[in-house]
Amino acid sequence: MRSGRRNLSLPSLPVRTWFAFSLLLATITFTSVNSFANNPDTQSYLGNAYGTYAFVGNTILVAKTAPVSLGGTCGTSQQPLNVPGSSAGINLPPIISGGATNTDVSSSPQTAQAVADTATISLVAGLITAQEIKAVSTTTIDSSGVFHVSSSGSTVNNLVIFGHVYNGSIPANTRVTLPLLGYAVLNEQVSNLSNAQANLTVNMIHIHITGFNLLGLQIGTDITVSSATSGMINVFAPAIVTGQSYGTQIIGQLLASAPTAPEVLPCLGTGGAVQTNTLAGVNLAGVLSTGNVTDTVESNLTNTLSSGQNTSTVEGLSLLNWLSHRNRDEGPSECAGQR
Repeated sequence: MRSGRRNLSLPSLPVRTWFAFSLLLATITFTSVNSFANNPDTQSYLGNAYGTYAFVGNTILVAKTAPVSLGGTCGTSQQPLNVPGSSAGINLPPIISGGATNTDVSSSPQTAQAVADTATISLVAGLITAQEIKAVSTTTIDSSGVFHVSSSGSTVNNLVIFGHVYNGSIPANTRVTLPLLGYAVLNEQVSNLSNAQANLTVNMIHIHITGFNLLGLQIGTDITVSSATSGMINVFAPAIVTGQSYGTQIIGQLLASAPTAPEVLPCLGTGGAVQTNTLAGVNLAGVLSTGNVTDTVESNLTNTLSSGQNTSTVEGLSLLNWLSHRNRDEGPSECAGQR
């Protein structure tokens, strides 16, 4: 892995520094496993799981409990690998009470799996309760190179919704009306299968608040319990190339800004085409201003070569009013791998 970042030499500040700048980021990562000269075959394993999560709009009401992951956007080639997690229950009525969670994601030859197991939970002021809610997602690839996904093992124990009891397995994407609140989807499943990749997400309970209610929950409140996602990527190339680039970012307690003009390399490559994200300029009065911000990504995956390139360009940079303007600052990162 190589990454490129332009470091600017800044004078010392007479006051306490309370934020950090990130400029001109471009990174490249290669993931490769057993490859054969005549028929390179690279596999990557993906897995994510968590116990509970709730939000409304851009506001997080309950952060993900016991979150675990096998790796970044394109997963990991490492196998066997096991990443467990756990968390105690939380108390945030009327949204949730209880819900101690054990999670696990793993990879093994030709298999990726994710598990989220949540116990003794009460939701929406006790209108929904359960002893156990378990989500299991498994993705496999057979000897012919065909992907399969399964939710086998996903079950509930003494799940009670408005007095109705559920036990064992529940049919996929079962919708249950929640009077005066909205609705819930039980054993919600979202999958994607193609020749090159596959994934399956299982959300055992997914609550949507759609109406005014006596609990004071805002319309648009979204609550998920026991979520598990597994996936695999299979490419006929020496490596899977991942990476990202962006122009500017500020991280701090008093001031923060998101990455500008971000671009991310897709796991299956761009086929040699350049993908570009451009922003006319950034203006944070007295702190940061720029002209055009341009970020690009490009990669190509073939039987003999895996290559990728990211660039980040920021024009007309002015930083904290004491950094001199520059007509053009550029921080590209180029990397190519061959096996």
